[in-house]
Amino acid sequence: MKKALPIILLALLSGCASKSDMPAYEINNEKFIASTENKQKAFSYTVSVKPTGAVDLTPTKNMSRSAYKKLLLTESFSDSGALKLELEDKAANMLEKELKKRRYCDKTHSIDDVVWRDYSVKLSGKCL
Repeated sequence: MKKALPIILLALLSGCASKSDMPAYEINNEKFIASTENKQKAFSYTVSVKPTGAVDLTPTKNMSRSAYKKLLLTESFSDSGALKLELEDKAANMLEKELKKRRYCDKTHSIDDVVWRDYSVKLSGKCL
């Protein structure tokens, strides 16, 4: 019994360590569009995520209670305001890097408009 206990503990710990959580969303595409309006540099930056398939929440006889509970607690991107705000923050950071890489705005910029679609966010603004 004393020899079996460390083996059991090792198996349990290795199972927990190898468990990887899937990200809530995966960025599918990003697009930067530059324009000039009245000698003012403007930009538009769109980030889209891969759509997730609909999940069937009908319990089956083969599904354990813990598996069903985990399925219920999984956030869907289209239903989660928190995930959308997280993507908006990430898109703003990606836009910042893109503007620096392109050396588009000399000084600073402002984001004037944020438009949401089902699986994308569009940030529009201008250089100051």
